[in-house]
Amino acid sequence: MPRASLWHPSKALIKSTLGQRRCLSIHEYQAQHLLAQYQVPVPRGWLATTPAEVAQYLDEIGGRGVIKSQVLAGGRGLGSFGNGFKGGVRVVASSDEGRDISSKMLGQRLFTKQTPPEGLPVDKVYVVEQLNITHEFYLAITTDRSNGCPVLIMSQGGGGVEELAAKDPNAVFKVPLQYSAGVTEETTHALCDRFALDRGQLTAILQPLFTFFKECDATLVEINPLIRESDSGRLICADSKVSIDNAASGRQSQIFSLRDKSQEMAVELEAEKHGLVYIQLEGNIGCLVNGAGLAMATNDAVATYGGSCANFLDGGGQATKETMVKAFELILSDNRVNTILVNIFGGITRCDMIAESIIAAAQNFHGIPIVVRLQGTNSAEGQKMIAESGLQLFAEDEFGSAVKKAIELAGSSLHPGASTSNATAARAGSNGPSNLRSTTVNQQSARTCSSSSLQHLNQKTLYAQSNSRRGMATTTARYASQSSNPSTISNLNIGQDTKVIYQGFTGKA
Repeated sequence: MPRASLWHPSKALIKSTLGQRRCLSIHEYQAQHLLAQYQVPVPRGWLATTPAEVAQYLDEIGGRGVIKSQVLAGGRGLGSFGNGFKGGVRVVASSDEGRDISSKMLGQRLFTKQTPPEGLPVDKVYVVEQLNITHEFYLAITTDRSNGCPVLIMSQGGGGVEELAAKDPNAVFKVPLQYSAGVTEETTHALCDRFALDRGQLTAILQPLFTFFKECDATLVEINPLIRESDSGRLICADSKVSIDNAASGRQSQIFSLRDKSQEMAVELEAEKHGLVYIQLEGNIGCLVNGAGLAMATNDAVATYGGSCANFLDGGGQATKETMVKAFELILSDNRVNTILVNIFGGITRCDMIAESIIAAAQNFHGIPIVVRLQGTNSAEGQKMIAESGLQLFAEDEFGSAVKKAIELAGSSLHPGASTSNATAARAGSNGPSNLRSTTVNQQSARTCSSSSLQHLNQKTLYAQSNSRRGMATTTARYASQSSNPSTISNLNIGQDTKVIYQGFTGKA
């Protein structure tokens, strides 16, 4: 019986352009150890923090091995260190060479396409046995939010699956799974037929891999590459990436204890202390929004009108003066920000109370225009208070007009009533921690749990899955591509197809 119906060619990539820190990402050595506990075949490996330990472990396996820098970012093999040394993953032929190579990695910062501009610290390396490889495959299990089910993704060849999908969409396939059934025999048979794999060996990988995915509340389990060894013909998971749903932190406390905060940005850790979620992006418009769905819709609306957000900040249900002050401090710690857009929906917390908090907080920040849109309970009163505040606050009732106003102000060389010196003074007077200041940030460094190599399947769908390089997102947020007609953006209706799926809730944005 033909099994082609199982397959869905991948036509587009998942681009982790933004997303809340909604998942935990762990290091390769941690992921491999967890998978081994589920009987997934992985190569032998040891964690080392000194060159002497590296040499010791290499001696135990005959001197030949692979030394892998442990950072929460992709592209390690092509990365470079602050001391000029090239390659975050290196093959060595002796323990002496391993000692020398690791001494140039440990204590340095690694720079790749997915790290922030300041790189990431390397304080540990993973020493792995060298395998003789005949074939490489890409294998992943993740969540398909559009269909509400897990999906298995596989392709020939490891490494850059994005490039492969771009060249030949039919080369990357997905198979929808059911949580109750897992990876069925039919799915396994179809995979074996397509990729000429041994059924018993593939079953021995797929079954425990899905069990791990389900029992550990994973949002992503990626094997890149899955290799076939030339000597034995065995299938082995040579490298892995794992992300765990943040909502499962109570159930998965042991896994969450593995979190490495040294790989995370100071500004994001500072936000977390105050119950805020802050993700740094590439633009110059600072955004303060309550709720993940509205935050993503705001970022998308700014992009639709031709602007670019500098951050993704979800203030949640907090609207006190202290919360607003801290939110503004975090936003203004980014020197690129020259306009702030506040887009808040007031429910239990009335909009007039929110307006009071914004006005009180804004008095600490002069020279940076703030566009405010309030909707919900007592929104008219709140907007009136903003308009009559006498501060550099711009009240806007409509979603589209608020976004356009922010873009207009951000595009001005000097804002009305402000000067360059005033803008600088606003930051200087924000009392924000000096170590939170930044200049430029690569958008790829935004926490996006999805692996940089994970691809998906619908050209009209973006998945904001926190990636990351260093840590992070639990729930994948999905939103459909927007209409190119700006008039479709009014209030909360950003096109009729716009959806937000946030921790299981689906609704119109």
